[in-house]
Amino acid sequence: MTSRPTFAGPSDLWLWFASRPHRVTLINVALFTLVVTFSGSKPFSLAVAVAALALSAVYCFWQTLKGTFHNLFELHPFQLMLIWVPGALALTLSSGALWFARGHELFSLPFSLLMFFYGLQLAWLTIVGVELKAVEGRLTEFFGGK
Repeated sequence: MTSRPTFAGPSDLWLWFASRPHRVTLINVALFTLVVTFSGSKPFSLAVAVAALALSAVYCFWQTLKGTFHNLFELHPFQLMLIWVPGALALTLSSGALWFARGHELFSLPFSLLMFFYGLQLAWLTIVGVELKAVEGRLTEFFGGK
C-alpha cells in the first residue's frame, strides 16, 4: 500500500504541479476565469474573455495546421479529423458560452455558470494546442499510420 503525498512546503507544492504539466494550465485558466467573471464590468469581462479565446484559438489552430500538414500522407483522413475535432469543439462551445453569457446580468447564477463553462472550454482548447505541440512530428507513433 502506498501512502499519499503530503505537502511540507512550497518546494513540494511545485513538485506536485510539475508532475503533471496540465495542472498549472488548469490553475492559470481557472484563476483567469475567476478574475474575468468577477471583474465588475460586463463589457470588460466579455472583451478580455474574447481576446483570451482568440489567442488560444489561434495557437491551437496553428498547432493543428502543423500537425495536419506534417502528417498529411501518413495518416488516414479519420485520424486527421481527430486532430481537428477537439479544438473545433472547444472553440464552438466556449464561443457559445460567451454568446449566451452576454444576455445575463453580471454576477447572476446563469452568467457565473456560463463563464465557468467558458473557462473549462478555454482550458480544453489550450491543452489541445499544448498537446499537439508536445507530439509534433510523432503523431504517426500515436495513431499507428495508415
